[in-house]
Order: sequence, then C-alpha cells, then structure tokens
Amino acid sequence: MVHLMQLPCGPQPCGQLDRISARNWKIVRMAVYDQTLIERIQRASDIVDIIGEHVSLTRKGREMVGLCPFHDDHRPSMNVSPHKQIFKCFACGAGGDVFKFVQLRENLSFPQAVERLAERAGIVVEQVRFTKAPADPNAVDPNRLARANAWAAKYFEENLWHEKTGASARRYLEGRRIGVEEAKKWSVGLACDSPAALLTAARARRIPDAVLLQAGLTVGNQDKFVNRLMFPIVDAT
Repeated sequence: MVHLMQLPCGPQPCGQLDRISARNWKIVRMAVYDQTLIERIQRASDIVDIIGEHVSLTRKGREMVGLCPFHDDHRPSMNVSPHKQIFKCFACGAGGDVFKFVQLRENLSFPQAVERLAERAGIVVEQVRFTKAPADPNAVDPNRLARANAWAAKYFEENLWHEKTGASARRYLEGRRIGVEEAKKWSVGLACDSPAALLTAARARRIPDAVLLQAGLTVGNQDKFVNRLMFPIVDAT
C-alpha cells in the first residue's frame, strides 16, 4: 500500500513521490498534511527532551553534549542546540532536526517520524484519504486507479529532478536538511504550482478524467495537489 503525504512549499513549487513497479500496483491512498501541522508538531517536540529520552545529555555552554547513538562513541561527540533545535555529531556526521533524529534512531521515513512525534505530543493528525469508490455503475477498476497513481508518482518524481522545474523544491529540501540521497531513497516528488499540470500531462497520456478524479489526483478540472512536496508512505498491504 502506498500513502502520499503532501507538504506545501510556500510560494515556490516543490515536491516528490514514489516509484511503483507494475508488480506492486495496489490501491493507492493519499494522506494529506498541512505544513502548519508539521511546524506545530516540531514546536511541541523539544529536541533536547526527545534526544534526552535516548541519550544522557550534559550542558556545555549554550549547548548540550552526549554520546552519539549512531556510532560506537566513547567520548561525547554529539552536540544538541536547544536554541537552533538541531543536533550534530562531529565524529560520524549525523545531524539534523528532531524529525531527522527520530528517523535515524527508529529507522523511519520522514512521514512516519512526523506521525510518531505527533502521537507523543498528543496532536491528532487528521488525514484526507482517498480510497477506491464504492461499487457502483460508474466506479473505476481499482487496478486502473493504482496505475494512475503509479504514473502520477513517476510524474511527480521527474518534476523534482527536472533542472528548472524542481530547482526551488530542491533548495527547499536542502533547507529542511533532506539531501539528494535521502530524497531519492524515500522517493520524494513535486506537484508543480500550475493548477492543471498533472491533468494536462495525464490527458496527453490518455488517462481518463474519471480515473484521475477517483484516484484522488484531481478536483474538477484542476489538480488536487498544487505546489506541494509529495512524500510516499509504503507498506505491504
């Protein structure tokens, strides 16, 4: 099963998604979060408290130091900045914000880390999920919905790595400390800021509007996802 999480990128286009092979086509659902929710979760998840649950920290000037949990550390080489809300190990190079720490510590994707910290903070994560329509004469074959989402995933991914189209998105990811290797590992994708970019591309591929609508990719004659980073959540169901 593939879930897609979107994050708004401000005034510039951003995003990326998931590669899905034909053999893995299943019903695709989309989980949608707003950037303000991400920021709220981050504010409620003090990095010193989170890391302190795993590592004994001691104060050193304005920062905290402790043994890095990501390598065999025998002398405190990890610095935690309460002011900047980031951590950095000067031995192995691990570093980032509170989401990154949870990702590394628990081997989670970025969306999974968001949900884990939301649960810890008691914040309800409301998602808009698009599933197959109930059986009716106008229902689209679930396999066609899955294929449409698989195509969209590839389309979003290509947007992110396009030299010009994805330039602002890639800079945004850099600012969030999500590097190229990690973005590709988690197959992040870009929904452009044009209101009908995906719809136009899909029509060129002769994908019916009804399929796009029921797949949760469009609303009327416009794209559902505009100016968004797309993060997939993949499971085996």
